[in-house]
Amino acid sequence: MKKVDPVPLPRRPPRRGMLARRIRDLVTDGAFSYASHAFDSVDGPDADLADALDILTTGTIVGEIVPGKDAGEWTCRMVGKIDKSSRRLSVVSVVIRDLHVFLINVAWEEPRK
Repeated sequence: MKKVDPVPLPRRPPRRGMLARRIRDLVTDGAFSYASHAFDSVDGPDADLADALDILTTGTIVGEIVPGKDAGEWTCRMVGKIDKSSRRLSVVSVVIRDLHVFLINVAWEEPRK
């Protein structure tokens, strides 16, 4: 039987700009889903799926990009404003094998002081 060499997956996180661009592309193409509890921690004004998708297409990655539970997954937090106020919405998502975005958590961030 012939030995099959595994295809190596990247061990280093992708660059922020590249990952943000990939998330935007996947969301625009409709390649996303969300956890049933993703919007449970939204306190204050309601945020809905349209708001979360707006952040994923216009926001910026803040904090670390960390490996997910499985190979080929990257978890990050994107933040942005959805209206003219100072409130910022945070969306934690996982990019799965560069093919799908899974929203884990959506929450308002504490205002900066």
